[in-house]
Amino acid sequence: WRREIDGIEHALWIAADTKGGYYVAVFNLGDKDSDISIPLADLEIYDGVNGTELWSGEHVEEPKSLSVSLKSHGARAYHFDLIRN
Repeated sequence: WRREIDGIEHALWIAADTKGGYYVAVFNLGDKDSDISIPLADLEIYDGVNGTELWSGEHVEEPKSLSVSLKSHGARAYHFDLIRN
């Protein structure tokens, strides 16, 4: 999707992987740095997940939302694995 948040346009891409997880990329299309938070339910991710930011390797444990700080024209990419009981 494309959405304006706090006056800055953002784009988001999401794709399912073959094991039930998700890849998510968030892009800041604006000329200013931004901090955004997107509820995972808005991405249609309803099951419990753990995430990894793909470039830094930073782990995100059982998030309810994706909180991202983005530089102007920056991007972050994540992989979310389903939590298996």
